[in-house]
Amino acid sequence: MGKRAYVEGSGHTQRNGPTPKLGVTAKVGSVHGGELMAFLGLSGSQHPHSPALSSVFRRPLGWSHSHSGHLRGAQQGNYQECPEVFLVNVGLAGCSDTPLRPDSPHITLRRKQGVCLAVAWQDLEPPSPDLIAKIAGPGGMMLISTDDLDHQKSSSRDRSHRDPNIDLLGHGAGIRITKVDWQRSKNGAAHHTQEYPCPELVVRRGQLFRLTLELNGAPDSEEAVIFTVETGPQASEALHTKVVFQTSELEVGDTWTAVKEAQTENILTVSLTSPPDAIIGHYLLSARLSSRRKHSDRKLGEFVLLFNPWCPEDDVFLASEEERQEYVLNDSGIIFRGVEKHIRAQGWNYGQFEEDILNICLSILDRSPSHQDNPATDVSRRHDPIYVTRVISAMVNSNNDRGVVQGQWQGKYGGGTSPLHWRGSVAILQKWFKGRYRPVKYGQCWVFAGVMCTVLRCLGIATRVVSNFNSAHDTDRNLSVDKYVDSFGRTLEDLTEDSMCTKAVGSDSRVDITGLYKYPEGSRKERQVYSKAVKKLFSVEASGRRTRIRRAGGRGLWRDDLLEPATKPSITGKFKVLEPPVLGHDLRLALCLANLTSRSQRVRVNLSGATILYTRRPVAEILHESHAVKLGPQEEKKIPITISYSKYKEDLTEDKKILLAAMCLVTKGEKLLVEKDITLEDYITIKVLGPAVVGVAVMVEVTVVNPLLERVKDCVLMVEGSGLLQGQLSIDVPSLEPQQRASVQFDITPSKSGPRQLQVDLVSSQFPDIKGFVIVHVATAK
Repeated sequence: MGKRAYVEGSGHTQRNGPTPKLGVTAKVGSVHGGELMAFLGLSGSQHPHSPALSSVFRRPLGWSHSHSGHLRGAQQGNYQECPEVFLVNVGLAGCSDTPLRPDSPHITLRRKQGVCLAVAWQDLEPPSPDLIAKIAGPGGMMLISTDDLDHQKSSSRDRSHRDPNIDLLGHGAGIRITKVDWQRSKNGAAHHTQEYPCPELVVRRGQLFRLTLELNGAPDSEEAVIFTVETGPQASEALHTKVVFQTSELEVGDTWTAVKEAQTENILTVSLTSPPDAIIGHYLLSARLSSRRKHSDRKLGEFVLLFNPWCPEDDVFLASEEERQEYVLNDSGIIFRGVEKHIRAQGWNYGQFEEDILNICLSILDRSPSHQDNPATDVSRRHDPIYVTRVISAMVNSNNDRGVVQGQWQGKYGGGTSPLHWRGSVAILQKWFKGRYRPVKYGQCWVFAGVMCTVLRCLGIATRVVSNFNSAHDTDRNLSVDKYVDSFGRTLEDLTEDSMCTKAVGSDSRVDITGLYKYPEGSRKERQVYSKAVKKLFSVEASGRRTRIRRAGGRGLWRDDLLEPATKPSITGKFKVLEPPVLGHDLRLALCLANLTSRSQRVRVNLSGATILYTRRPVAEILHESHAVKLGPQEEKKIPITISYSKYKEDLTEDKKILLAAMCLVTKGEKLLVEKDITLEDYITIKVLGPAVVGVAVMVEVTVVNPLLERVKDCVLMVEGSGLLQGQLSIDVPSLEPQQRASVQFDITPSKSGPRQLQVDLVSSQFPDIKGFVIVHVATAK
């Protein structure tokens, strides 16, 4: 290095106030790129011996900080042109106790008149804005750093002083990121996340997203940007909850990558890509230029990373776009309820794109026992959709992990909401979150399924609700479905055969998917599977010794009995509905019996009926009678049955279900059980009276009928629909005379386009809720 040179400067903090000393030292270095390089350091001495430097600082300067983060000259002067660029480390004598550290990169101040000055402020606290604006004097100089000035609260009072003569350009340590554009609209459209209303950017893993960075100067084209992403508490690189990576020209698929896509002076566009197995959740993104010291990262903000069914490398990948639209993006749907012979569709508002729902869904993960026990490890496992699904499954049911919904199957819902009153997941999740994570009362199987579907779709896992009708548990490990009844056919334990249904993709029709989970009952494949299971359970081969199994109730059963088909009955029977079963009316049916033999038979028929829950659990008996029937050869007979409204109205549950049973006892000990589930019908229609357009009010007309033969009052319409209403709408209905029809009109203003589900329930204390829904096709605003 060359000779030492010293430059003295002075200034004042106010016009007539004291004058603190400003001293710098310069170590003149070699010529680099045709420009003289000099390194200045803090000095309290006064050595006016540098003509090169003094020619630059021969006039007083005043400076202030602008909104853009640039430094502006506040005074005009006939400055001598000086092409040299000096690298300067600056300290203010008497103004900072922070020691100067060597070897700093630099930023460059350029003046239109040609005066150039390079300044670096190494790890020193910047001077106050007042001092920045005031320091000046004959032969003096003003040297400051712009590092972190945007974070100085006191700088706001100086932002009105601007002068375009001098701009801050970047060549190193002084260059920092001043602004970030998350390109929410473009990234949201590319990642199918534009429907999320949260303030943070929401993107999916395994897919690039773009950011535009605004700097306070132009960095070298070769300079890299170093990014840091962190998620969860105690983020660490060892657990992959913290990753540090920098811009490069290559994209690597198994880690986070960054690529410079465009640079125009101080504007830099970069694309970031997460690996397809990245941890999902909230992330903090920080960045710095590679020439800047460590621990000087600028926090750019937070974003949310989700699973990606559109990414072939993601474990949740779903190949069909039609299925992705249905099972990931559809925010409403249908849950089928009822019994196998009478299945009804119930609309359900999944609402995964409603306000706060994404944050609530991520909060469910944070409230799990595994997270409470070991937060860091739990977050590190959130890359695995199987792990996440199991946590959500346990947390949705509060009976397991004090989660979201508390179950109740006894028909008593005091202190909470009946499961049949819920119209979707949004109200449940919001109530859980606002109630500081207290379980929401009450739910049953379809409520658990609906809430879980919302959470998983929200996190990016394709999910559908499957309704299983008449399912059973193998309580005594004999691989058979057993039904225990008394002499009147009243169920002692409810165990029957399977039937599974779900909503069709792209429509509201029902699809029976039982065949996707098991072979058809009685088919060769089903019998082979059953035989194999029996042999494995009893640990013997088909040709081995007979094995006797102890059954529930103490009766023994031979293994071979399980493999033999049931004997054919000598009579058959079925219930026939003579009039449509309508809520509030008497029920009229007939039991039809047929003799399948060529001989006469005597049959004792014991009839029973009960109101039931959706699980077929009996609530109250409403029918109990016996009949003696003589059937001639091949003869058929009908036994009429009438159940008055007065018999069932007090004990009818909100499921509106009645179970009839007939135990037919033939003279030679043969028994035949005949059953029928009845769901009472109700009436509600919903019409949209005009075209539905985003942002434009449209009228809806709902027509209801009082199903009872008595006057009802205090009825309420409860209305809900994602993208159609903000929250729920409650509308009072005038008193209704017996079987009176009434229409109610109200306005909705859609906020989102596309097919939207509008749900309307008629709620009364005198009869179970009457539910309806309609699909509203909303057009975009012109």
